[in-house]
Amino acid sequence: MEKKQEENQKHVSAKDLKKDSDKKDKHEKSGHEQKKEPKKSSSNKTYSIIAIILIIAMAAILLNWERIVPDTGKPSSDVIAVVNGEQVSAERLEKQYKLGVEEQYREMITKEMFLNTSLIPQMLLLQEAEAQGISLTDEELSQIDALIDQTVQGMGMTSTDLEESLSQEGLALEDLEEAYRNRLIIAKLFNETVLKDVEVTQSDIENYYDENMEQFNASEQVQASHILVESEEEALEVIDLLEQGEDFAYLATEYSICPSKEDGGNLGLFSRGQMMAEFEDAAFALEPGEISGVVKTQYGYHVIKVASKEPARQVPLDEVEDDIRDMLLLSKQQAAAELYLDQLRSRAEITIYPLSALASSASASSASSNEGTSDLSQQDIDDFARCLSDKGIVMFGSYSCPHCSNQKGMFGDSFEYVTYVECGKGGEDAEMCKEEELRGVPAWKIDGEIHYGSHPLEELSRLTGCVI
Repeated sequence: MEKKQEENQKHVSAKDLKKDSDKKDKHEKSGHEQKKEPKKSSSNKTYSIIAIILIIAMAAILLNWERIVPDTGKPSSDVIAVVNGEQVSAERLEKQYKLGVEEQYREMITKEMFLNTSLIPQMLLLQEAEAQGISLTDEELSQIDALIDQTVQGMGMTSTDLEESLSQEGLALEDLEEAYRNRLIIAKLFNETVLKDVEVTQSDIENYYDENMEQFNASEQVQASHILVESEEEALEVIDLLEQGEDFAYLATEYSICPSKEDGGNLGLFSRGQMMAEFEDAAFALEPGEISGVVKTQYGYHVIKVASKEPARQVPLDEVEDDIRDMLLLSKQQAAAELYLDQLRSRAEITIYPLSALASSASASSASSNEGTSDLSQQDIDDFARCLSDKGIVMFGSYSCPHCSNQKGMFGDSFEYVTYVECGKGGEDAEMCKEEELRGVPAWKIDGEIHYGSHPLEELSRLTGCVI
């Protein structure tokens, strides 16, 4: 216990690191005085956005669909559903299920659930695309290779690794290519029908701003730098050097044990509630240009310098106009997609047969995603999590994402040391997720590259060089 307490004093916690480094990154990337320019979306990015809308829309609309009552008669022993005359074989369901549901979630998401909430809606959309003569051009088909490359890079794999992984599930690369082909066709269907007329007017933006003024109240902020050391004696030595005229940023690089030392101790702008209470009380009490005395927190001893202060204010419309437009557009697109799916479902003829002959879930797949780590001590995982944070590695996730919860669970109590950014609605640093242009969560930022999906600790160790 004494050892752990001593180590805790030598490390800035992941939670505090997140607050420090994320705020710094946000400040560097956006620039407080810069007005954001509208981003031009590539076709790949458009397809990714539409795919996300599609997933959200499917989940929402299925809650309103009447339950499909299984039929007791079957056209053949291998058929488990018929959708507008198109038969679904057990083999097709098996392949789609393995492609669509990660192994660790197959106890929770049964094949019957997947059939109702994913495969059948996808079939309805593909049937509609065919009826409207929508197909992919050669240029659009060429994007499939790019999407597979993104998958390989995001998972930190090689092409050979991917093919071996698919083979272990009884799948081939062609199955993955077909899945991406279907995704692109559905995205094109949505673009050419449902979403082409969806727009957000200036009046929409102004009305939302006027009706939600409380969302745009910016609290008082300070821009500060700090030097974090392990003892009060070191902090007093730093203060003495500052009084002799030494440069604060230089001393931060020489003395500080916080990752912010690489930027001269700069923490960027922050509001109350984002730092340790002792730290922020001292920072907000200073005037621009002033330097604090020794400030003690559970992480060590700080010397703080405030560069500027910004009073609480109402953020004007022109500063948030682009964000409001993006949010309203996504909301309108989702509503349009939900209505479209509802209309397809209302006129569809769907029969589902009992799945008793099939395994309703892959619970037989008992291999744990963290097999091999059960003999690790809590201290081992603590040290591993600290190493990730010390290397500036960040996990992006959402409180509503089961894959994210699974990833957090692999760390147990040690997750408090992981630098984590909440991308869900209301997340303190959700803006960072938008800046990273993430295709989904969970996602890890390692050496400047994004790796998607939840990863066993051994795989994270391989990707990061942190020993587990």
